[in-house]
Amino acid sequence: MSVYQDRIQGTDRTLRVRRMKRAVYLVLILVSVLLVYARFAAEGASVKPLFLPVNGLLEVGLIMGLVGTIFGIYFRNMEIQATVRESPRYLMARYSMSRAVTTAILCIVVAVILLLPVTAASGGSAVTGPGRDIAVAGLGTETVTFTSPDPFGVSFVSYLTVTTTSGLVNVTVTKGGTVQSQFDVSSKSVTRPVEPAGWASFATWNVTFKNTGSSTVVVNLVLSMAITPTLFTTVPFLLLLIGLSNVGWWVGLRPIRAKAKSAALYAGTATAPDMGERAWVEYAQAAPAPMLADATLVEPPPPPPSAI
Repeated sequence: MSVYQDRIQGTDRTLRVRRMKRAVYLVLILVSVLLVYARFAAEGASVKPLFLPVNGLLEVGLIMGLVGTIFGIYFRNMEIQATVRESPRYLMARYSMSRAVTTAILCIVVAVILLLPVTAASGGSAVTGPGRDIAVAGLGTETVTFTSPDPFGVSFVSYLTVTTTSGLVNVTVTKGGTVQSQFDVSSKSVTRPVEPAGWASFATWNVTFKNTGSSTVVVNLVLSMAITPTLFTTVPFLLLLIGLSNVGWWVGLRPIRAKAKSAALYAGTATAPDMGERAWVEYAQAAPAPMLADATLVEPPPPPPSAI
C-alpha cells in the first residue's frame, strides 16, 4: 500500500507506533541480556563446574517482563488511539483484553501457589536425600564432600545432622578450605547449621569425621536441603505485579471496546459486507437461513369477507 493511501486511511500513525514499539523492545532485550550476564558474574556462575543460578535469571526476566508489560500497554493504547476506523479499534481492544486476562490469570495463579507455605516445605523435603552411613575406623578419619547450592541455584544445604550410636567422633565442617564449625558427637544426634538463610556462593564443602576411639564407629550424616528463598518471595511478588498490571489494562480497555463496538456496528449497518468492515462479522453472527432454489413468492390469501 502506498504512503498516500496510508495517510488517507490513517494507518501511517499506527505503523509509526509499531516501529517505535519494536525499537523499544529491542533495547529491552539487550538490557536484559546485559543484566543477566552481570547477575551471573556477581553470583559466580561458571560452565565447569556447571553453575547457572536460575533465581537470578528469573528475577531479571520478571523485572524486565514487568517493564515490557508497562511499555506494551502504553504502545498498545497509542495504537488504539491512532486508529481511525472503529472496526480495527474494536478488534484490537478485544484481542488485547483476551490476552490481558489470560496473562493475569496465569501470573496470579502461579504467584499464589509459590506464596503458599506448604509449597516451600514440600519442595525442601523433596530435595532432601536419605541419611548416609559412614564407617570410621579406630583412630581414623573419613571425609564427605558435597557442593552447595545445586548447579542451578535452586536448592542448597541448610543444616546437617550427625548421629552416632557409640564412640566419640570429632566433626569438622569446612567451606572452600575454611573451617566453619567443629563439634563432637558421642552416642547421640547433633544438628548444626550450614547456610540456613540461603546460599552466599557456590562452594565445595567438606565434612571430616575423626574417630577418637580404637573401635570402628558408624556415623550417619543427613544433609537437610532448602529451596532458594527468593523463589517464594521476590518471584511471586513480581508475578503479582505483572498480573495486576494486566488486570488494570483489562479494566481500562472495557469502555474503549464498548464505545468502538457500538460505533463499528452502526457503521457496519450502513455499509456493504464486502467493504472491509470486519465488525460486520461481529454484527451478523447468526447466518441467515438459506433460501431454496425453487422458492417462489406466494401471494398472501385475501382477507375473509365481512359478515353482512
